[in-house]
Amino acid sequence: MIYWASTIEGRYTNANQQSEDAYNHRIYYVTTRDFTHFSETKLLYDKGFNVIDATIVPMEGKFVMFLKDETLVPPQKNIRIASSQKLT
Repeated sequence: MIYWASTIEGRYTNANQQSEDAYNHRIYYVTTRDFTHFSETKLLYDKGFNVIDATIVPMEGKFVMFLKDETLVPPQKNIRIASSQKLT
């Protein structure tokens, strides 16, 4: 799995959730077995706020994601934690 934060222009338009540069990031991913062929891009994490800098670690039989909430109003700029039984 390869995952990253990106903005798709016009997809998430809540001005309170945008970052200073008017970005409104979500976490997306693709999968690959050989780094030559890749799956379609899919949304990995969207809980309704601008998010960047995700890191996923396996922990006690599940996957834990640490991510940065970039919400401007009200100001957040904090680390959140999400977990799942499945990596995707």
